[in-house]
Formats: sequence, C-alpha cells, structure tokens
Amino acid sequence: MLLSDYLREQGTYISMDCGGQGFCGKCGVLVNGEFKLACKTDISELSKDFKVSAVQRQDIVHVIEQPMFPEYVIAIDIGTTTVAALLADSSGGVIKRVMKTNSTRVFGADILSRINMCEKFSDTICEMLRADVLCCVNALTGTCVKKIMACGNTAVLSMFLNKNTYSLGKYPFDYDESLKSFNDVKIGGNTVTTAPCFGAFIGADSLFGALYCFSEYDIYCNKIYIDIGTNCEILLQEGGKVYAASTPAGPAFEGGNISCGMPYGDGAVTDIKYNLYQGFTLTSVGNEEPRGLCGSAVFSLMPILSLYFAKDGVLAEDVQLNDNITFTKEDFYNVLLAKAALRAGIDALTQDIAVDKVYIAGNFLWNDEKDTVLENIFAVGILPRSFRDKVTIVGNASIASALSMAMGKRYQSEMTEITLAKNQVFCENFIKHITI
Repeated sequence: MLLSDYLREQGTYISMDCGGQGFCGKCGVLVNGEFKLACKTDISELSKDFKVSAVQRQDIVHVIEQPMFPEYVIAIDIGTTTVAALLADSSGGVIKRVMKTNSTRVFGADILSRINMCEKFSDTICEMLRADVLCCVNALTGTCVKKIMACGNTAVLSMFLNKNTYSLGKYPFDYDESLKSFNDVKIGGNTVTTAPCFGAFIGADSLFGALYCFSEYDIYCNKIYIDIGTNCEILLQEGGKVYAASTPAGPAFEGGNISCGMPYGDGAVTDIKYNLYQGFTLTSVGNEEPRGLCGSAVFSLMPILSLYFAKDGVLAEDVQLNDNITFTKEDFYNVLLAKAALRAGIDALTQDIAVDKVYIAGNFLWNDEKDTVLENIFAVGILPRSFRDKVTIVGNASIASALSMAMGKRYQSEMTEITLAKNQVFCENFIKHITI
C-alpha cells in the first residue's frame, strides 16, 4: 500500500497536484525525519513503527465579516481549486464571505486527475466536497437559511452529486443527464441546490457567470466572457446567440502545476516587482512570510522573466525569487502552454468578429490592484491588444450568478458549443502563442 493511500485511510489528506504521478513534489512528508513522496512510497518498505510528520494542512480563509441580518441566502462556487461562499440578506446585500481550499485537490491539481481517482474514491471525494460546502455554510451562519444555490464546473458538480464521472474523462466526453437540471442535496439541515450544466466542459459556473454578465447590456452587443482557471471557459454572445468553448489550460493560472505554486491564503504571493538593483520584491497575503505563488503573482512574474531573464522566449535556468521560492524553467514553460491554450481559444471564437465588451472572471483575481493584474494579463499575451479599454474584471461571476438565482432570477439563452480540438484556427494559433 502506498503511504498516500495509508494516510488517506487514517483521515489525513495531503496535496497531490500531479494526481499521484510523482513529479509535483507536493505530497512530500517526513517519515522518521526523512523526506519522502507519499505517492511513491510503499509502506512495506518502512519500519513497523514509522512516524509521519510535516503533513500539509488546508484551512478556511475568512475574507469579509459584518453583522447578521434576520433572513438570508447563501451562494456557493465549488471550484476546482477553491470553494467560495457568501451570505446575503433578502435584498441581495452581501454580509459575509468565506473561502477554503477544495479538499479534493489532494487527488490532483487538475480535474482529469480527480476524475481518474473517482474510479476508486468516488464516495470519499463526494463526502469531502460536501464537507467543504458544510464548512463554508457553518462559517457563514450556524442556522438554516432560506436558500442555498451552488454553481461549479460539470466534473466538480458530478462529484458533489456522486454521479458517474467515467465518461467525463474519455472521448466523446459525456456527463450524467441529471446535471442538465437543478438538483437538491441535503447537507447539515440545509438543502443545497446545484445549477444546471450545459456541456461536459461548460459547467454551471461559466454558463451562468457569463449570462449574469451578458444580461447587463444590449443583447445585440458582441460580448465575450473569459473564465481563467484550471479549465478555461470562453463564451461569446453575438447577435443574440451564445457560443461556448473550453480550453484545457491546466492549473498553472491558479498556482497549480507550478513547483512553488499555492492557492490564495496567508503567505501566498499576490504580486511581484523587480529592478536590477534591489532584485525581486514579493507582496504576500497578510504580509506573512512568502510561501508560494498564487495566480496573480504568476501573471506579474512572467513579463519580468521574459524581459530580464528569458532569451528568445526560453528560460534557460531556474530563477530564485527569495531564499525559499524558486521559479523553475519547467514552471515557465507550463505557464506558456496554459497561455497558448487560452489565447488560441479566444482567437478561434472571435475570428472576424468585432468584440464590444470583454468580461474577465477567475478566482486568481485577489490582487487589489486589478488594473495592474489586467496589464500583466495583456503583457503575457493572453488577451489581444484589440480588447484594451473594453475589459471589465468581474472576479467570481459564478458566485454572483448563484446569488442572483438564490434570489429567484432565472436565465435563458440559445447556446451552441464549439469543439476547439477540431478547430483549425485553434490548432494553428496554439503553436504560435507558446511565447511572450
């Protein structure tokens, strides 16, 4: 039995961003004082009285807190990396927000790794997700509420509802029919309602996040919604119709698949500055000792590396950011691959279309200086320069749409899904964009 499986049986879950493949290094633990990878260590090779220490822990992060109101609803975004929730009064005014790391991340940073893990651990993954949701609900209020509405991508909601995810990981990528409708789950005395999904890779989070944003302007205005995350969704509204596509960028934009990456939380680096005389300056959450990079820090770092360290778009050697954090050349390449996938997807959907309004969503947008984050996104080359002055950063639009549905709003639209794997523009531009 692998040490990771043994620890899981004991109720201890450790991060395995690579899905147990042995290359991310984040399941490292101390066994009798010796560093080992839990995903590659067989307990039969250890002494009978072995002791494990220095196991990673994941705690809830409280973001905003104000006095309670008598009647309220809860909106939840069950993301691949984090679970975010908010409490609102009967008029929709936000009272309190909480966020915690998605506990199932220990089964892999990317969603495909977790889908594969569902073959053996589907019940455990379902229980962990429901425990995450219950944790957030209890952090918001200890009593029953009027309504709880949850959005998420198709895979995460399949796991949350304990539906078969096998077909999500295999071509032609299908999902359980029940997810096309609203579903109710009893959790801790409350009923949590999950919103419908549109496709295997167009979940309720991106679908309703986009429709929530699109509803603000004239229906015939050309608008694009880009949800930057582990699986990037792109939705374009043109002439009253909505076209949707997803591109597998991987978890690099959210600190996953990065050797020094981490989710947003105390010690997470959110912004990086550099000059030739002082070197790197790292800004971290809570001004704590920097522990790793979250998404916004990755965006701020890439243009710096491209300008001062990379040659011909290639990072020849690892870069030391401080005494504890090193950004490797493999990290640099992983971000370039993620950027190329997203930009090629945008190019494919907007070919020969004049876009009037651009919405950028994503949980990586924790940096208070959103204009700086946006400038970094342009500098990396994720967005075409033609989008400049048209962009609105909406942050977590998924949770905003969940709140609106908890308040009774319903959305309708004519949708068409675009498969990028068979799109010639996507394939050609993907190669072109593996650079800054």
